[in-house]
Amino acid sequence: MNFNDYTLPDLTNKTIVITGANSGIGLYCAKKFCKQGAQVIIACRNKQRSDKAIEDIKNEIPNAKCQFIELNLMSFKSIKDFVKSVEQLYPTIDILINNAGVIFQSSKNISRDGFDSHIATNCLGHFLLANKMLKLLKNSKDAKIITAASMAEKQGCFKVSKFAEAGNLSWTNYAYSKIAALMNSYQFNNKLKQAGITNVKSIACHPGLTASNSPQMSAFNKVLINFIGMPLAKGTIPMQMASTDDNLKGGEYIGFDGFLSLHGNVTFNKSSKVTYDKKLQEELWSKCEKLTNCKFNQD
Repeated sequence: MNFNDYTLPDLTNKTIVITGANSGIGLYCAKKFCKQGAQVIIACRNKQRSDKAIEDIKNEIPNAKCQFIELNLMSFKSIKDFVKSVEQLYPTIDILINNAGVIFQSSKNISRDGFDSHIATNCLGHFLLANKMLKLLKNSKDAKIITAASMAEKQGCFKVSKFAEAGNLSWTNYAYSKIAALMNSYQFNNKLKQAGITNVKSIACHPGLTASNSPQMSAFNKVLINFIGMPLAKGTIPMQMASTDDNLKGGEYIGFDGFLSLHGNVTFNKSSKVTYDKKLQEELWSKCEKLTNCKFNQD
């Protein structure tokens, strides 16, 4: 079974938060959701780039409902301030898309809370954000928390004891951040079920090798990926589907069926064996709670 022809439903009265939505995959999805009538919150740290993204959206969709609210995933304070700002404006959030991510960052790039930038942005920041947003998500009839995964999870090597610790190589931190984010996506869904919260689901997705034109890539890599990568129209289908398909039960991983999930048909994926290890999931979750000083389902 594939979902290459997935069509977005009407999203009128839906409020969607997308991190990293001022470029690439996030911006493309923001446009698609606005076209379907959703209110979209562009959650990014760069106001100038976000204002330009909103201008781009409204040039294409004049009646689009979208706004920028500052969010810096490299700062726990900024995340908490973002949630407070959203709470003042919206009683309900229907979809939270943890899309933002960094790669190829220097090991000297440390977050305001003392963590490697990959760990802070790709995992801990989104962990804190999702938990803090849960109160608003629970107000929705059918809410979803979406995690954008990466082929780095295929590495399949993970030790909780090494996660977010000093001395790791930059690539190790990137791989660990993406493996941990995926494991937390699965564990979040487990936690929701255990707590009897049936109207919120956690789902993961994978964009494959998509020509996203990310500002983080070198000029050479952009040319290469634009040549061999999938267009945004196809590469974003897993995120669109994960975010809006009411038939999903929670805990799914949507991507592509080709080599390393980089290409192919849109389908349900299996991630690396380590990501399904229940004991590791629980240990990682506990460590993330400790590092962010945030517990599950505490308003």
